[in-house]
Amino acid sequence: MRISHDTLLEYGYELIERYPRMRQLIIDKYPYILIDEYQDTADIVVKIMSLIEQYAKQIKHDVFIAYFGDSVQNIYDAGVGKRLTRLHPELDFVLKEYNRRSYAEVIDVANRVRNDEVVQKSIYSDCSGGDVKLYYGSGENVSEFIEKCAEKWSVQIENPLHCMFATNQMVAEYSGFPNVYEAFKRAEIYRGIGYKQLNSELLSHDIIHLGRVQAILYRLIKIYTEVREEKQPLRDILPSNKYRNMSFLDLKLLIASLRAIDGNTLDELLGKIFNEYSMSNHRMYKLVIEKIFDVDEDLSYDKVLTIFVTSLYKSWDETLESKEIIHDLLDIKLEELLNWFHYIHRDEKKKICYHTFHSTKGLEYENVAIILGKDFGQDKDLFKHYFMNYEGNEDQDSDKYEKGRNILYVAITRAIKNLRVLYIDDFEEIKDGIEKVFEKAYAFTNEISIDDF
Repeated sequence: MRISHDTLLEYGYELIERYPRMRQLIIDKYPYILIDEYQDTADIVVKIMSLIEQYAKQIKHDVFIAYFGDSVQNIYDAGVGKRLTRLHPELDFVLKEYNRRSYAEVIDVANRVRNDEVVQKSIYSDCSGGDVKLYYGSGENVSEFIEKCAEKWSVQIENPLHCMFATNQMVAEYSGFPNVYEAFKRAEIYRGIGYKQLNSELLSHDIIHLGRVQAILYRLIKIYTEVREEKQPLRDILPSNKYRNMSFLDLKLLIASLRAIDGNTLDELLGKIFNEYSMSNHRMYKLVIEKIFDVDEDLSYDKVLTIFVTSLYKSWDETLESKEIIHDLLDIKLEELLNWFHYIHRDEKKKICYHTFHSTKGLEYENVAIILGKDFGQDKDLFKHYFMNYEGNEDQDSDKYEKGRNILYVAITRAIKNLRVLYIDDFEEIKDGIEKVFEKAYAFTNEISIDDF
């Protein structure tokens, strides 16, 4: 990683700043440059575009550079956000006033959340009929609140409810794989500053970002599920075209051997795999297993445990057995690994699906429930700060205020029609700010009737 994506941008900037000919080549070859989701674009990209436009004016060559996006949807620290015009001055603004996604009632709340010069309206004439309410309660109310939302909107697999939490740990818990999350959270490489890597290497929906151990588990559970799907193509299961030379009988025996891989825990699963691996003379079976663990020689149960330990622990007591060091991981139930796999794959066939705020960016759902508190993970008092300073306060220009507003705006604008929010921390000191955004806040109890909810 001596040259990463970020390094590439830095080299690009140096080349374009240093060599006029490079700028001219870009201008003449690409007279139209359109940048989507500009708010999440790195500062250095905007600086490059500004250099190109300045040089185009200097040599009198036409170039058209446009940024599409919304600074209020900037929820990543590396994005340029509202600094766009500071880095690329003299841009013309075209404000987008139409919303194609949501019902009017959701749009009205979203407009109050952002509270700026952009006031959107629906692109459709028959846009009324949305259903939005905010309740306040405690963490003990979360499960009941979600169940009430599911009942209110008659959710089914074809009409699911999408729930958003502030932390990945809560998502893992409600999605049915808390022990998967805990086992990796306790690993040495994810302690201290490594904690930031945990969520991308364990919960990323883009599998190329998974850590080494997580990628192995992903491939293992992928094979486990695919061989049980009657209509799964062989080319998706087997690692090479060598299966084309196999007889139907051999293929049938191979699939039967792969289906025999089973167990209640990860440890039992590995035990079955390597018991068969050590005794089998079936070369294709061995190829499949070697592909899963990314090892092409001397593969064994102990070697896999060593891979797990050395990937998750920079240092360890070598007098301890590998199995003892990672016993939490080996004891994970197969059911939890399957839940984790389906979450990563975004193929949860459930009536209720769970997400973090960030993971829903760009998506849209008919039914949305948001669990909101004063904190946002490690950002303490983020939403409390936003609501306390919602109107008429000089602190509105602070980074903390903007971050709280932007994250809340992105979450709310995922909803198409039905939206419920549950605030689970101390409510009184931010009541005024909350009611300016949501107009009215209701106390949540399980006694509320479905009609009134």
